[in-house]
Amino acid sequence: MMLGRLQSDCDYFLGCGNGSLNSLYYHNVDRHIEEMKKIYNSFSKEEKPEWISLEEIDSYQEKMNKMLEKDEEEI
Repeated sequence: MMLGRLQSDCDYFLGCGNGSLNSLYYHNVDRHIEEMKKIYNSFSKEEKPEWISLEEIDSYQEKMNKMLEKDEEEI
């Protein structure tokens, strides 16, 4: 499932990927998260995945953007 793939990209980005945009399918944090939300919202209430929520997706976005900001400050 694509949503799972995009979540895995987020986990890698925050971990071993060291904040590399190349580890994201869309190579851009905000676009990546936008697509995750679009997929999540495409499910009916009964079909929404239980293994991820919109709050968790928002949390990924916040953590990933903070990581990018930190990297920019160090340059």
